[in-house]
Amino acid sequence: MTHWERTAKPITRPLKVEELCEAFVLYRQSKGLDKATLSEDRYISRRLQKHLGRYMAHELRAMTKP
Repeated sequence: MTHWERTAKPITRPLKVEELCEAFVLYRQSKGLDKATLSEDRYISRRLQKHLGRYMAHELRAMTKP
């Protein structure tokens, strides 16, 4: 079975990285975490959105150096 068959086939609602980051932050906020943790989550999420926000999350793969 290929990687695509194991990971992408079961996706029922494809999301852009931007949407996934927003959902992640909302999820973390609902957990009652402290302000510092949530601040770090938002910071990392914004950085990820800045660089990859327009891509579909399920289409990303690890980048390796040659």
